Amino acid sequence: MAEAFQMSDCPIIADFAVGDGSLLHACEALWPNSLYYAVDIQQKLVSSLSLQKPNWRIATCDFLDTAQRTQALDSMDFSSCSAIILNPPFSCRGNRRYSSQLFDVVFKTSLAMAFVITSLQYLDDQGEMVALLPVGCIYSEKDHAAWEYIRNHFTIDSICSNHHSSFPNCAASTEVIRISRLPGNEIVPHGHAPIAKNYNLGKLSLFRGSFSMNEVSKYSSVTGIPLLHTTCVTTDTINTSIYSIEYERNILQGPLLLVPRVGRPDKRKIITYDSNDQVILSDCLFGLAADSYEICESVKKIIWSNWDQFEPLYRGTGAKYLTRKVLALFLMRNGYEVIY
Repeated sequence: MAEAFQMSDCPIIADFAVGDGSLLHACEALWPNSLYYAVDIQQKLVSSLSLQKPNWRIATCDFLDTAQRTQALDSMDFSSCSAIILNPPFSCRGNRRYSSQLFDVVFKTSLAMAFVITSLQYLDDQGEMVALLPVGCIYSEKDHAAWEYIRNHFTIDSICSNHHSSFPNCAASTEVIRISRLPGNEIVPHGHAPIAKNYNLGKLSLFRGSFSMNEVSKYSSVTGIPLLHTTCVTTDTINTSIYSIEYERNILQGPLLLVPRVGRPDKRKIITYDSNDQVILSDCLFGLAADSYEICESVKKIIWSNWDQFEPLYRGTGAKYLTRKVLALFLMRNGYEVIY
C-alpha cells in the first residue's frame, strides 16, 4: 500500500484509523523525513504508539464525530496532508448507514465508505489516498452514489485484490485502491473493457427478481404462476413445477436469460428460459429479456466464453452477489444495449 503512492517527494502523511501504526511504519520506511499524523478511537493503541513514535503527531477521537474530530485535529495543528493511507473499520451490521460529508454534499453510506469520504476532505490539491476496503464497499449499491460523486472530483485506480483469507482474523475479500487528482484509470470491476461504442448485438431489458422465498407459503397455489428460484435451475434445465404462487406483480414472459444474483458463481446456472409462459423471479435471480431466443443464447455464450472475467464480478464480504449495474456494464461493454 505504501508503494502504491505515486509521489516522489517527502509528503505529509496521515492515517485516521491508525490502529497499531503498521501502515504508517511502512510509509516511514520509504519517507523517513516526512511528517506523520495518526488518529484512532482506541486510547490504549494511541498511548502505545505515542511512546513508540514521539515525533509523530497522534490523537484519540471518533473520527466520524465532527466535534471530536475537529478537537483532535486542532490539537495536532493539522489542516491538510499530501498522502492518506487508510484501513478503515469494516463492520457494518444490517443496513445501518453512516453520515459523512464531502464538498458540502452529505452521504449515507457504509462505515468504511464514511471513513473514505470524511478523509478526502483533508487531502490537498495534489494529494493521494491509498485505502484497503472491503469489496462490498466498492461495488455495493449502498455506496454507489458516493463513488459516482468521488469520480467527478478524483481519479480512482484499482491496485490489487485480496482473497477473503488473505489477512488473519478478517473474513472479508478486500481491494486496495488509490484516489488522487493525478492521471489514472477509473476504478471498475476487474474484467471490464471500455464500453462498446455501438450496441450491435441486441437490446436487453434487465430485471432483478424481488420475490422473497420466505413468502412462498403465503402465496402458494397449484393454479398460480411458476416461481423461479436458483434451485429450479440445473444444467440445461429449468423446472417450473417446483413453486407456483398467486401473485400479481413482477410477472415476466420469455424468452429470458436467467442469471443468479447471489451465491457461488456457476455458469451452469446461467440458462435460457425459452417459453412465452409467464413466470415470477425470486430475489436470487436476474432476468434478461430479449426479443428472441437467439439473442438470449448469444448473451449466454458471451458470458460463458468470458467466464474468467465474469466470475470475479460476484463480490461480497460474505455471500457472493452480483449487482444490476455491474451486470449491465459487463453486457454493454460486450456490445449489448441494456435497459435497467
